[in-house]
Amino acid sequence: MNKPISSMGILSVLISVTALLLNIVFNWLFDRIFPFVNGDRPVKIRMLHAIGFESTLVIFTVPMIAFFLKVSLVEAFMIEIGFLIFFLFYTYIYNWCYDKVRKKIVRS
Repeated sequence: MNKPISSMGILSVLISVTALLLNIVFNWLFDRIFPFVNGDRPVKIRMLHAIGFESTLVIFTVPMIAFFLKVSLVEAFMIEIGFLIFFLFYTYIYNWCYDKVRKKIVRS
């Protein structure tokens, strides 16, 4: 991307911290709105969670990308799309695994 390594490093750390903090808040709110029923969540709810989380993350990260890389919001969004496609599937699978482990722990 022909950007200084310092900008990319700072941006990576900020996006990671933002994702971590947002994950805590988003999951807490999501669990309150869509509580577990017998430890299971339907696919539609899992998809809603993944799409909701990633969409919320985009709202926070696109301005950061634009600022640190000195690009427009549209360009920053296009950069974010590549990450979004990967992490959308990752978020879905990670939370599916989390739900399965949580269900086993709650049962025992």
